[in-house]
Amino acid sequence: MSEEQPHDWLFKEIFSVPEHAASHLRSVLPAELVARIDWDSLAVENTRLHISGLDTKEADVLLSVQLARKPALLYVVFEHQSTEDWKMPLRMLRYVAGVWSEYLKLHPTARALPPVIPCVLHHGPTPWRNPTEVASMVEVDDETRALLGPLIPSLQFLLDDLTALDAEQLNARTSSAAVRLFLHALHRFATTTDPVGELLRLQDLNREVLAAAHGRQALSAVLWYLLTVNDADPQALEVVLDQTLGAPGTEALMTTAQRIAKEAAEKGRHEGRQEGKADSLVKLLTLRFKKAVPAPTLARIRGASVAELESWTDRVLEAETLDDVLR
Repeated sequence: MSEEQPHDWLFKEIFSVPEHAASHLRSVLPAELVARIDWDSLAVENTRLHISGLDTKEADVLLSVQLARKPALLYVVFEHQSTEDWKMPLRMLRYVAGVWSEYLKLHPTARALPPVIPCVLHHGPTPWRNPTEVASMVEVDDETRALLGPLIPSLQFLLDDLTALDAEQLNARTSSAAVRLFLHALHRFATTTDPVGELLRLQDLNREVLAAAHGRQALSAVLWYLLTVNDADPQALEVVLDQTLGAPGTEALMTTAQRIAKEAAEKGRHEGRQEGKADSLVKLLTLRFKKAVPAPTLARIRGASVAELESWTDRVLEAETLDDVLR
């Protein structure tokens, strides 16, 4: 995983699955437009390839579809920041222009451009209060604006402001179960003091996620997010997952453990920090062996060298016992 924020990574993980992206966009785009899109044609494009050179984020998603039987592109930006970017309309104008530039490079004989529908999915501490249209950023009196008319760019993006919705409104959306779980995770997981209670309240939705295609992948991603942004007890999470979801739930948690193991190893190689590696190893051992790490073992881990921690981390998932890891 790259250095993007956990919420950015979770967004990309969910929206990189065409079925999830389609279900979300169907619930937020105008109904008349939804009816003209061939959703079976939706595919995830390589964002970096299409708008190289622009300040895009890993969380940006570019999708291609057939709109009224012709090619079109949907560009989705995920915004999560404490301070809103008032320049977002200008950013979206640059992104759209960048997509078109790349399109012409790939289709040098083209004499027309495909529509690009810019969308912003906003989640932050406060509702969106800034412009959604380039023209509104231009400071000019009304009379002069009327004279300038179409000379002022008028690109507007579709804003999906999650901060304006409550849990009941999220549940009422027609998005896939995985997308609705993703939205609930963004709303509550980083701030809740009762992560186990949150999972219990979402148990029906979790079952729905697991019953769908790509369900275990989605649940594992959401569990990773919970363990990353919240000081949740892995043992308590395993108990509630086992009680409400059975083996599929605990297997999703183990997939999460494998993801954490891989990230811990990568973090260790790049950063070389003993403390961070020790913390990651303790979390992994708790997930792997379903119990708290004994105090003597904790002391040994805290005093271990970087090389020892790397070796132990590599053995976590294959080892049968704690002693096998620390041999």
